[in-house]
Amino acid sequence: KELHNYQVSPTGAIIGGSVSGTIKNQGLLSEVWILPNTTVTGGKLSSNIVNEGTIENVQLLSNTVVNGGVLRGTIAGFPDAPATLNTRIAADTQLSHVMIGVDSQVDAQVILGEGVSFVDNRTIPAGLDLTPALPAITGGINGSIAVDLSQDVLANGGSLLAVINA
Repeated sequence: KELHNYQVSPTGAIIGGSVSGTIKNQGLLSEVWILPNTTVTGGKLSSNIVNEGTIENVQLLSNTVVNGGVLRGTIAGFPDAPATLNTRIAADTQLSHVMIGVDSQVDAQVILGEGVSFVDNRTIPAGLDLTPALPAITGGINGSIAVDLSQDVLANGGSLLAVINA
């Protein structure tokens, strides 16, 4: 079933099927196919999302996978079970708690936040500031903040400090 130019209420959900046109989501979309020339704005997405349109300003529930299309605005996953993105991520998009898959295209003007990781370093564009994706350490000297190099922005990268010291 296809829903066209639809508004999802805060207690509403669309599970399965496809959406087209302008979708104003205050509820949940799960296991949906977002058709070409469609914009989904707001709400929560879960499970597997096939995207041929644009998704903006959404929360991605635990282990959500978004394949295709464009992401923009504020895109936030969950710290303990980040979403996986295989999509084009537009300039000025703010990301947090997501894993950027190998099939992603990331604009160099994307704004990384806490908990963002990359499956492969080939998806990291030149000039992208990776610092906000790394954890911070608050020091004892005037509350100074430093980057914690015990982690990496690569999902299976281990410790940056270990690489530097190798």
